[in-house]
Amino acid sequence: MLSTTVTVIILTISTLVNDDVVKAQASDLNWWKHAVFYQIYPRSFKDSNNDGIGDLRGIIETLDHFPNLGVNAVWLSPIFKSPQVDQGYDISDYRDVDPDYGTIEDLQELIQEAHAKGIRVILDFVPNHTSDKHQWFIDSIKGIEEYRDYYIWANAKTDDNGNRVPPNNWISSFKNSAWTWNEERQQYYLHQFASAQPDLNYRNPKVVEAMKDVLRFWLDQGIDGFRIDAITHLFEDKDLPDEPKSGLPGYNDTDYEYLNHIYTINLPETFDMVYQWRQLVDDYTKQDGGDQRVLMTEAYSDVNHTMLYYGTADGRRLGAHFTFNFNFIKNIDIDSTAYDIVDNAINKWLNAIPAIYTRDFERTPYQWDTSINAGFNTGAKPWLPVSEKYLKTNLQQEEETDGSSHYKIYQALVEIRGSPTIVSGDVEVEAINENVILMKRSYDQSSIAVFFNKGNEDVVVSVNDYVPNDNNIEIKSINSLRDMGSSIDPANLNLDAHEALVISF
Repeated sequence: MLSTTVTVIILTISTLVNDDVVKAQASDLNWWKHAVFYQIYPRSFKDSNNDGIGDLRGIIETLDHFPNLGVNAVWLSPIFKSPQVDQGYDISDYRDVDPDYGTIEDLQELIQEAHAKGIRVILDFVPNHTSDKHQWFIDSIKGIEEYRDYYIWANAKTDDNGNRVPPNNWISSFKNSAWTWNEERQQYYLHQFASAQPDLNYRNPKVVEAMKDVLRFWLDQGIDGFRIDAITHLFEDKDLPDEPKSGLPGYNDTDYEYLNHIYTINLPETFDMVYQWRQLVDDYTKQDGGDQRVLMTEAYSDVNHTMLYYGTADGRRLGAHFTFNFNFIKNIDIDSTAYDIVDNAINKWLNAIPAIYTRDFERTPYQWDTSINAGFNTGAKPWLPVSEKYLKTNLQQEEETDGSSHYKIYQALVEIRGSPTIVSGDVEVEAINENVILMKRSYDQSSIAVFFNKGNEDVVVSVNDYVPNDNNIEIKSINSLRDMGSSIDPANLNLDAHEALVISF
């Protein structure tokens, strides 16, 4: 847990620890480059009305939690009106809040209160598909002219036995055919996820403008940016050709992995759409003033495609302000060595970033304290069970303990991350041996280094090439036996199993 925190905090470009600093540096660097973003899953965060489901008012009531964390922006998982087939990623109204979470007035109050505390608010934007309960889809089924081509519709084919079959072999990310027959319209519609999530047709200019209007609507409400979900699936080949088999072992013809998805993900038009959205938020910022509005993208793709979400290689067109690094998930596992982590996850990403830039169901309720339901609410049965560990693992205990805690270590990391060395320093990432990772940033005669032993055994390494004798331990992992303010011996650095240290010099 701590080691992950150390890696993420130090490697990210920088942070600002309070709003005064944000304002002070606004003319030099955009706030998002240095911010700490905190994802909130509203359903599990805080239940204000004791109905078992977290809500917006619960977030409002706990906003003071975030400045204490050094958080500069909160990102809300989907809160829009939804039948909740896919945890809110099936949206039936992009311009309204689901009643489970409150009202649009609650969201407006949250934005206002958050801004007063120096916290920006980011929304999830789910542009690839809507709910099948969205009025657009209902009208598209009926063939109403305005919405007839809002979705991907195709005629059936007939097999050798005269049976109706889908237009091609495309497979949903959730298994089985990506096509579902609609009896009323007498056509198949495409859904790259659940059948209740029909794909929008971005080759229709009306759809493009309608979704841009959604962004403008929320920007007008004071939203500071968007995290764009499932962006890779936005466009498909208009001719609907069959996709080739992947050849991967262990999959059958109903599995998503069975095919090589060359016609349904990462099409050139998808990148262009992201660039259009970036232009929209940049233009909005220029016209309306205030802090930069931001775009974040989620792209489970190879590194070459992922980098295109940042913008064109020549920098003439900009894309997402940043896109998530899923190499940490895809390219490493529990058996990965330090060399694997450094080469395949960290440096592979850093070396590829353009020069212009130097859903699961285990979302149990937040554990606030030792009171009933861990302080999530006042007694109603939560939508998911509270962890049995909450009596020993909760925010109150982490804050009030006399000793070290993950929460206190996190606060220390956020504070040091705001230093000029981390904000502006050069980056060096090395594997010292099979288990020890070094991350170092240097700026104007000062350096900060992180050493982490990912192994299950103690190890002794020499780090003379990276750290002088005159050094200081700033932060240590929770089980480390070292004294804060002491120094390490660079010639013989003995790291306990899973020990992590932040050193200044």
